[in-house]
Amino acid sequence: MYRSLRKSSPQGLQALCSELTLPIDSEGVCLFHSDQEDWKRSNQFMRHFVELINLLETLEDIEYFDFKEFRFVGEPDSFIKKGQIINVIKLQNLVVNKEVRFGGARFLDRVVFEEVKLNKGGEFINTIFKDQLSVTKSSIGFVQWNKSFFTRRVDFNECHFTGSFIDFSDNDFIDSVFFNQIVFNGMTLFDDTQFNTSNIQDNGVRFADVTSNDHLSFKNTVFFCPVESVELYLTKTQSFLIPFFILQNLVLDMQLMMFFLIGLALGKMDYLHSKVEILIIKFLIRK
Repeated sequence: MYRSLRKSSPQGLQALCSELTLPIDSEGVCLFHSDQEDWKRSNQFMRHFVELINLLETLEDIEYFDFKEFRFVGEPDSFIKKGQIINVIKLQNLVVNKEVRFGGARFLDRVVFEEVKLNKGGEFINTIFKDQLSVTKSSIGFVQWNKSFFTRRVDFNECHFTGSFIDFSDNDFIDSVFFNQIVFNGMTLFDDTQFNTSNIQDNGVRFADVTSNDHLSFKNTVFFCPVESVELYLTKTQSFLIPFFILQNLVLDMQLMMFFLIGLALGKMDYLHSKVEILIIKFLIRK
């Protein structure tokens, strides 16, 4: 990547790009793709990554930012876990004007995105999050987030998904998932996703103050945890005469507390900005 940057960089950046170097680990692998976590931290992985983003932003001929199969590690942060400061992969106050691609990436520490704007959106396919993911006060365009594995809690707070297509299909969550104060502008899919949290007392899935301006689908979604929907707003758009909230082949475990308050939402029409049609509701109760 850096060799290509040196060759393609504009006149004003040639001097900077000629000095671009990345540390190489004992296996001959660069800092971004190395699996040697301690070595990556000691070589300031996050500093190099932010510098790379800032540099790529200056290059007009790049169609997208390619971070495929990067192995992300964090830096010591103020978060305390069992009396110890933990490492966090933190991006704050960042604006990216090209599509980002994280296919096959591994996030080995807690991830915090705060006030991040991915204006052209991103692709997160086959990604693994080994610790918590928190996205706050951020906006994201097109999203393709599929076949990914989330081992710890996931929080999206005060986020706006601005693209015409938001795809969270075919993912595995094994801890709490919270979407709070969210706007989905485009067609949004959670199809074939599994929520398998094991701690039913503290963990679950919650959609609170969520606005969907287009098609919202949960086809073949599996919940093995408490599910709660509070203030779900479904608004009419020009693309569809009526929006569709699809709960098709939704599988629920009878032993878990399930609070999916669609009935309540339908009973209180002030929660809805237009007529809602429920299509092919079929609950397959797993005993």
